[in-house]
Amino acid sequence: MRKVFESIIEALKYPFRDWKNIIVIGFLLLIASLGRKLPFPEDPQQTVVFIGALLILFLQTGYGSKIVYSGLKGENIPPKLRPIPKLIWEGFKKIIIIIIYVHIMVIFISVGKTQLSANNIPIAIILFVLGGGTYLLMVGGLLNRYFHHGKFIKAFYLKEIIAIIKKIGFWDMISIVICAMISQTLTISTFINLVKGMFTSIELVLCIIAFFLAPIALMSTKRLISLNLRRILSSDEDLEKFAF
Repeated sequence: MRKVFESIIEALKYPFRDWKNIIVIGFLLLIASLGRKLPFPEDPQQTVVFIGALLILFLQTGYGSKIVYSGLKGENIPPKLRPIPKLIWEGFKKIIIIIIYVHIMVIFISVGKTQLSANNIPIAIILFVLGGGTYLLMVGGLLNRYFHHGKFIKAFYLKEIIAIIKKIGFWDMISIVICAMISQTLTISTFINLVKGMFTSIELVLCIIAFFLAPIALMSTKRLISLNLRRILSSDEDLEKFAF
């Protein structure tokens, strides 16, 4: 438990070692908010905004991977936000993986709700557990990629994923899952809805808070993941796998 708390404290300090990254990532997420809730692009201008928002999301997600890789190599300062094309490609792959797992999780939970409404409580409980287990496998799958040069298919190797989860340990895995959920929530909350270019005072305050908290949560979460993974490396030779 002590190691878990020490890792969390270190992860929280990490983003503040380079304020520029906090500002840049927060600004990019704010720009991407312009694409929130857009209907399917009907004209060139909407298409540009929509594609731009997606690219920023991919970039932000890919940067999270770079933070983990740099941490595994022993670096203690947040890495630069480049090379941009490679970060976007990495982010695209990660989001596809998340979409696949989330769809499976939603199916389990939706069917579970149906069974619960029909008073089939034991079956509903099993389905809810499977839904939660799918989320855990998703996190484990994303972690497993770090041990295999970021290969897409490694996110679905169940035997390896389960082995990774066991090796990390219960408390470390719980801390990773909780921080991942917080990071995802704050990132999504940054995509505020702009109504005719005007903010209410509450929306403005929430926007400013999310502007800073979303990138801090992103960087802290990925730092925590790198610290936990680094502890389970069997030898220094494993570090050769983590070139980004």
